[in-house]
Amino acid sequence: MRNQRLTPSQQLYRNVRKDIFACMETGNFDRARLVLEEYRDTVQNNPALDDYTEDLRTEIVEAYAVSL
Repeated sequence: MRNQRLTPSQQLYRNVRKDIFACMETGNFDRARLVLEEYRDTVQNNPALDDYTEDLRTEIVEAYAVSL
């Protein structure tokens, strides 16, 4: 999927997901949790953005068997 075809919500999700997975791979769970919390706050405070917080949580659990 090309970046120019992504909605702002999808692009933000993609960037946050990449950051969280990088944190998880290096064992920096506190940073991953912080990134997820900041993402949730951002999308909840901006009605123009779709909230994919639960999708991210599900992906993290599926990939790492860890809940943030």
